[in-house]
Amino acid sequence: MHYYFFHGKGGVGKTTVSSAFAVRLALEGEKTLIVSTDPASNLSDVFEQAIGDIEKNIEGIDNLYAVSMNSDAEVLKYKQKVLGDSTNFLPKEVLDSIEEEFKSPCVSEIAFFNSFTEYFLKKDYDNIIFDTAPSAHTLRLLELPMEWTVYIDEVKKGAGQTCMGPVVNLDGYYEQYKAALNVLKDPKRATFVFVMRPKELDFLEIKSGADEVGRFGVKNIEIIVNGVLPDELIHKPEFKDIIDGQRKILNKVGLLPFKTLKIDLKNKEVKGLNSLKVLFSSFLGSSGEGKIAFVNYIDFKLKNNEVIKSITPEKTPFYLFFTGKGGTGKTVSSLLFGKYFADKGMKTLVVSADYSKHIAKIGGLENLGEFPVKSKYDENLYFAAISPDIALDEYKEKTVEYFKTYSANEESLKVLNEELNSPCTEEVAVFKKFSSYFFGYKDYDVIIFDAAPTGHALRFLYISMQYAKIGKKDAVTEELVKILKDSNKTLFSLCLYLEYSPIEEAKRAYDDLKAAGIDTSFLVINYILGNNFNDGFFNGRKKMQETYIDTVRQKFGIPLFMLPQFAGEINGMKTLNSLYSLVF
Repeated sequence: MHYYFFHGKGGVGKTTVSSAFAVRLALEGEKTLIVSTDPASNLSDVFEQAIGDIEKNIEGIDNLYAVSMNSDAEVLKYKQKVLGDSTNFLPKEVLDSIEEEFKSPCVSEIAFFNSFTEYFLKKDYDNIIFDTAPSAHTLRLLELPMEWTVYIDEVKKGAGQTCMGPVVNLDGYYEQYKAALNVLKDPKRATFVFVMRPKELDFLEIKSGADEVGRFGVKNIEIIVNGVLPDELIHKPEFKDIIDGQRKILNKVGLLPFKTLKIDLKNKEVKGLNSLKVLFSSFLGSSGEGKIAFVNYIDFKLKNNEVIKSITPEKTPFYLFFTGKGGTGKTVSSLLFGKYFADKGMKTLVVSADYSKHIAKIGGLENLGEFPVKSKYDENLYFAAISPDIALDEYKEKTVEYFKTYSANEESLKVLNEELNSPCTEEVAVFKKFSSYFFGYKDYDVIIFDAAPTGHALRFLYISMQYAKIGKKDAVTEELVKILKDSNKTLFSLCLYLEYSPIEEAKRAYDDLKAAGIDTSFLVINYILGNNFNDGFFNGRKKMQETYIDTVRQKFGIPLFMLPQFAGEINGMKTLNSLYSLVF
């Protein structure tokens, strides 16, 4: 039995690549199971057939099975353990906030931990492949077996009590945890595959991720560079800069001590068994690159100007949020709009909570913090960056202090502390930090937020804000909620690119925001291939994009702001300005 774990940031193609790899193993006669541990799984989209929480044979391939983990039952049990007798003494507002948090996909990470480790006890497959969530979620998921096995050993020596209750309740899972730990650290049984696009920031994140799992004792690491421009385009002069840039990234990847595979960019979307069967077709060693450029710029500018006119509020200050799955261009969109408003003479602040500090790299600012710093290049443009770690620490401290005013139950407090250590708390913590910019920076005309909270986070925030209303009215809270829901004050935009999964995920986010009382003002459609892409290689992708544009218009019915596929990576103000000149 061999286990494969696919890592990588959002948007690099983990699900597609891991699915294609599973298909290849199955076609070679090996009985293979692919498991999605991602709460926002796209397995059904990629295979074009329904995949649920029960293992099923993929239609069309005898040896391939798939399952998308659904932890509803585990969440229910976890919920009962967390709440316990708390329903007898906690205020309704507090219970409502806890109920809302249980709706978070991140809670599934804790709740289905036991289900995840059960796969390490299976004996009826040759391979099990985990299509995991983006890197931070994955690394936490993989930390748990290592933390808990040691933790249970230590607790046994003491009082026998854990934050999840008596250790006897967990001891039944002890061998299961041990089995998982043994597999994860055995290079003959487990392979960690990092998926990336041929970009500098992706490369840096992959290096960091490899170091992370290396500290856990993981030795068998491989890298897949996805979306590389095929060799057939090397002779075309318009691709020289792109090819040179990606060759540098491929060379850097080649210097790492890991086996590496290169997958060429395909001329159409990879979806369905036929396209999955042929995905693995080239290996690192030949030249190649995977990013492109050029569009009918005049058409783009005219259409985009119409969008700008339709969404620019008349009153200032106004607030603009960009959200979307990883890899859809949120940071670049935030910076482009920031530059646009600054060029119009409006004092503009762009605020990010991105761990990778992409905004600081592009803006040429080394020590960017939560206090605004003026751009070196634009008189009216300012940048700020929130540390998710600091925001989370502050949120945890305040939440615990508040909980103690209502309960002295030590076991409940331990459970609360564990829950607060979960990544699911971070989104709300960051947005509470974001909220300070609504009141402390009135001298700005525009404040743009890179990475908006989800509809779930907003609903949870609204409920958690009710804490302050117990015994007194909270005017600040009411004003913030009022601003967020006022489309004359605050705009929300969703970023996506024209493939099935990003569109469907954007629609779910659109509906989720609407459930929170917020209408999405416009969409940013990224990586558009324009009329200058007349090479035969791009005809399939252009046709696909044209079809999906119609789909997007029908699904959303709101203005579309188009961003062209750019030649190279946006990694500084020079490249940002080049893209800016194409779209505004």
